[in-house]
Amino acid sequence: METNNKDRIINEFIRLTNQENFSKIHISNICNNLNINRKLFYYYFDDKYELLKFIYLRDLQNTFPVSQNVQVTWPNNARKMLTILKNKNRFYQHCLNNDNSLWEKIFTDHMQRHFSTLFIDLNTDKSQVDLNFYARFYANGWTGLIKNWLLKGCPTNESDLINQFYDLIGFTKNYLTNLPTTRLFGNEN
Repeated sequence: METNNKDRIINEFIRLTNQENFSKIHISNICNNLNINRKLFYYYFDDKYELLKFIYLRDLQNTFPVSQNVQVTWPNNARKMLTILKNKNRFYQHCLNNDNSLWEKIFTDHMQRHFSTLFIDLNTDKSQVDLNFYARFYANGWTGLIKNWLLKGCPTNESDLINQFYDLIGFTKNYLTNLPTTRLFGNEN
């Protein structure tokens, strides 16, 4: 019964957020609509932000888990993820402008782990510091790209978006393997 109540709360929150902006959804709305006590809500979630975080993480982890070989799994996982986001576009639109950048942080952190793994899989001779920088750079770019895509109603086909980004990953692989080892500026501490 516990899981059922938790799922009911999640589903009601998503249903309400499909209709109104996140800022207008209150815990009392969820509880009244489900005819449950507020204590039950608080048993599962501290507040609506924790509930939202749970949904964001679940969507990411169910569609884009961090795997051993990101090069192989990237296109299929990205397609699954973008399909979920597109199918829940109204929900995401109603949340992204009102969630205090929660989605951006969660999405960027998740994708940075993917890019870190990807750059390690590319077997470059770059330092861990450089690879971390590249992973952060690409994670932030991918996050911004997907956020804009969601807010504009997903105008670009998912496959086109994935192919464009995957081409960029291929370009990066070639760039990293051909990048000179000298730097413009010395390491300054």
